[in-house]
Amino acid sequence: MEKQLNVFIVAGESSGDIHASLLMEELRRNRPNLNFIGIGGSKMAKSGLETIVDISKISVVGFAEVLKNLKFFKWVFNKCEEIFKTQKIDLLICVDFPGFNLRLTKIAKKYKIPVCYYIAPQLWAWGQRRIKTIQKNVDLLLVVFPFEKDFFSKYLKNVEFVGHPLLDLPIFKELFLNFEERDDTIALLPGSRKVEILHHLTLISKLVELIKSFSSKYEIVIPISNFENEILLKNYLGERIKSVRFEYDSLEVLRTSKAGVIKSGTSNLEAGLLGLPFVMFYKTSVLTYLIARRLVNLEHISIVNILLDGNYIPEFIQEFAQPEKIFASLKTIFEDREVYHQMQNSFLKLRRILGEEGATQKAVQNILNYFNL
Repeated sequence: MEKQLNVFIVAGESSGDIHASLLMEELRRNRPNLNFIGIGGSKMAKSGLETIVDISKISVVGFAEVLKNLKFFKWVFNKCEEIFKTQKIDLLICVDFPGFNLRLTKIAKKYKIPVCYYIAPQLWAWGQRRIKTIQKNVDLLLVVFPFEKDFFSKYLKNVEFVGHPLLDLPIFKELFLNFEERDDTIALLPGSRKVEILHHLTLISKLVELIKSFSSKYEIVIPISNFENEILLKNYLGERIKSVRFEYDSLEVLRTSKAGVIKSGTSNLEAGLLGLPFVMFYKTSVLTYLIARRLVNLEHISIVNILLDGNYIPEFIQEFAQPEKIFASLKTIFEDREVYHQMQNSFLKLRRILGEEGATQKAVQNILNYFNL
């Protein structure tokens, strides 16, 4: 009988929860003797995670928001360190979520725990000063965008491009639906975290009004990740709630809607890979925005525009995220079929850029081989 090995794994947001759960299942298929403990959401829990903190508790965004929760985060790090100290942890796997995970790698190294980082921090965009942290504390870095291998290989020896795990999901293998085939719905995605939704409430409320004044034909669909977010939005929208339907399956909403208004993040890539023409927006606290503006060195914010290296998706950030401007851009998508088709054609390039499916299997094989599990 093989000796049981303990893997500490951490994801801090809903997309990471999905990718980490797939990774856990594939690891256990290859090595049934693996035991998983760490931080994650419902999907990781279903895949066998012994959860010490639920993902919803640590999923905050921005420097200001972290400062407000410093006491709690200190407790979480102490809890992790206590486990590292008292239990035999054979491997730490960090999945995205760099604000938390990069610090956790330092703690792991204090106890000589090997570290794998899956879905690398986007240091090419905002944090090259953190390269030293990865150099010192990460043994194997698994990247999901092709250009990241060249970037990180300048600083680390063990960098492997495995492809993007989204392509492992069956929904991303389907052909794009064209305008006529799609439902008469507009996808409105204010974010999966409570703090993101709070920053976007006024904007979302006004957009609902503008969309309904444009046409009563289209139903507004807001994908939500949990019941708490649904209640928050319902309470704020009040009477406007009659124009809105909530859904828990965000990918199906993106696949079938006519167009979307989507906050910056992984949902942009999901929308592009599902062929949904959309407008991107993002608002955060003034402090977080001012700090981020000093750190980020990119012409574009949306990962779709970054990968395609051009202004394919309209971006509305901070003070420019005005409902009237966003609505005007959305209206253009609806009324100009050439714009609509150009967007969909550009999204086909995304699939070619990201490569083939099988990212999860490649990641697992790299982990098993490198760490000799």
